[in-house]
Amino acid sequence: MNQRFGKQILVSFFTLTFLSTCGYGFYFSFIKPKPNCFDKKLNQTETEIDCGGKCHSCEINHLQPLEFSTTAQYVIQNNKYFIYSRVLNINQSYGAKNFKYNFLVTLSNGQTKSFTGIDYVLPQSGKDILVTNIDLPLTPTSISFSVDLSSVEWSEPIVPNLLKNPFSFSNISLKKGDTLSSAKTIDQNKIYYNFTKTLKQGSKGEEVSNLQSILLSDELVVSKVANLSISGTFDLNTFKAVIVWQKNNGISPQTGVVSGTTLDKLNELYGRPSNDPSVHQISFNFTKTLKLNMIDAEVGDLQRALASDPTLYPEAQITNKYGALTKRAVERFQTKYNIKVTGIVDAATRSTLNTVFNKTNTTTNNAISGVNVFIEGLVFNNTPIKWKAVSILGFICDTNSNVVGISKTVLNNVTAKSQQKFFLSWTHSLPSDLKICSDGLTIDTNTMDKANWVK
Repeated sequence: MNQRFGKQILVSFFTLTFLSTCGYGFYFSFIKPKPNCFDKKLNQTETEIDCGGKCHSCEINHLQPLEFSTTAQYVIQNNKYFIYSRVLNINQSYGAKNFKYNFLVTLSNGQTKSFTGIDYVLPQSGKDILVTNIDLPLTPTSISFSVDLSSVEWSEPIVPNLLKNPFSFSNISLKKGDTLSSAKTIDQNKIYYNFTKTLKQGSKGEEVSNLQSILLSDELVVSKVANLSISGTFDLNTFKAVIVWQKNNGISPQTGVVSGTTLDKLNELYGRPSNDPSVHQISFNFTKTLKLNMIDAEVGDLQRALASDPTLYPEAQITNKYGALTKRAVERFQTKYNIKVTGIVDAATRSTLNTVFNKTNTTTNNAISGVNVFIEGLVFNNTPIKWKAVSILGFICDTNSNVVGISKTVLNNVTAKSQQKFFLSWTHSLPSDLKICSDGLTIDTNTMDKANWVK
């Protein structure tokens, strides 16, 4: 081997070594995938492959299936069947965000009817699964219940370290409809206004008209602002009048905008009491079937009636058009009064609306019109989170602990660290001696659903 050839080999060796080193460095620095929680390798701080340590809980690999009773029970309320069973989730950190269930009802003539649905259950929780307002031609001889375990979508709560008991009850009482101790004497001639949103120059609608009515009834405001009228449009004169009203009511600064303290003061002075189910200062008579996309004056009356209860229609928009918000409010009303949830003002819903919102049906002893028994109480949101929807389910029993009534209500936009009053009511005939069933009052919200969390 000559000297020249040896040098070529040596140069080639060092060149290859250099290129290999650069190549490996480039690969490990820029191309090689970094360890992650989905690479199926035990290459981080995991306690098992891709779980534990910096990765998600290993519990997902060892989840226990949902447990459930294979039989269901029922009660009859206003000639409708309410069927229920229970699901249990023993897993510590994971809940079933979605699962499918089925009730199979066998009638006395051997025929069967099936009722399916989708629900959720939180970690370390049990949940009553309920199907309401069922029409059955014959008495059931048996009702079986099943959960499609293959349909379960497991999920952790979206908020880490959420309290195990995010809600708590207080001041719970079961009362007869004709002995409402908290009933208030109603001035039927008084006009009430509820304000739900910020009003400023350019705003339009019924709340602006209501504001202008209040301002025109104030002699001091009228004496200082000329040409103020009820137009439904927040114009310059309304702006000036609000400033005078704010100053007269000790509100500072006087901004001419209805929001914050001004909104609270208006509702304090003129708002309709809405926490007491016996208080119905408005009277309506509904005669038509109302449904989505209808435009009718009776739709406006429906919106006014529902807006009197912020838990039913917090948006309180009076448009005379049956839109999506109105439909949702009707669904809440139907849920509250144990009517089949259709989102349509059908015959059954119309009858209950007329009972609840027609003052001629209000008894002189401050009874809740149409209601035989109700539960009232307070619920406290212990979490630092505002939830869009919180469900309360109540079971009442006779003296032998047999379930005789089921009711459900939904609280909307439950503010963090806040207390809210709730009611559950029953309109069907019930025994004289009643009690809240053992563990018969439950409350929960879907902590696994981001859409339910108001940031």
